[in-house]
Amino acid sequence: MASGIHRANTRDICVALHTERPPGDDEWRSFVDLLDEHCKSHDWDLGRTGNLVVTDGGAPNTGQRTVVNVLVAQGKTLPPVALVTDSAVVRTMVRAFSIFNPRLRVFSPRDFGGALLHLGLSSNERGALLDTCMDLERAELGTGSVKTLELLRHAK
Repeated sequence: MASGIHRANTRDICVALHTERPPGDDEWRSFVDLLDEHCKSHDWDLGRTGNLVVTDGGAPNTGQRTVVNVLVAQGKTLPPVALVTDSAVVRTMVRAFSIFNPRLRVFSPRDFGGALLHLGLSSNERGALLDTCMDLERAELGTGSVKTLELLRHAK
């Protein structure tokens, strides 16, 4: 798993990239710490931020999800979350989690434009966001580790 912050023109986006394997506890703790700092830096007004998750199928376990749900529940508002995956099974499963955050939406790589809109980003910010994702992937996982990210690079 790789994670970081993308500074967009209109809002900051917390990015999480997953391969096919679930994140380890240390990886998840680093992500939670990043998310906690991100929330604090926005005075817990999470509607001014956004979260992008790109996954090949790897996902947090129940305990890991609970930690994030408790953290996000402290916010004054809920953040928009766009989860992008090529897996129809994952898209179906994740929709069930939207009970915790009704601002969670699931997108296929072919609808990355919809994910951008959901996050409050313009299509002009697509390239910069993908650059951030590719930089995180290269630095933390190795180029080509997240197959869904490769699909986003080539989607229109």
